[in-house]
Amino acid sequence: MSVSLGPRRWLWVLATLAIVSFEPRAVWADRYSDAVAQAGRPAGDLKRDQIDHPAEVLRLTGIRPPMVVADFLAADGYYSEVLSYLVGPRGRVYLLNNDAYDKW
Repeated sequence: MSVSLGPRRWLWVLATLAIVSFEPRAVWADRYSDAVAQAGRPAGDLKRDQIDHPAEVLRLTGIRPPMVVADFLAADGYYSEVLSYLVGPRGRVYLLNNDAYDKW
């Protein structure tokens, strides 16, 4: 069975999609935005959020509870902290650095 839309309906569908694609960021709030917005994160991390956009980056991963994830070359754990919120209390986050960083 094929569904046929008339020209007016197609125009309406395209207009709706255009409006939705330009909605403010609040529409896109989800667990990734919540993880970044959690209370108690260091001031330096909050400042870095404006440059690195961690919610957008992590949203691409699909990480969710109760996954086990590894943050390779995690440095000071900027992403590791947010990841721990995403995987929840039953998930695990492993922060892995190389010897050079750990001795620095």
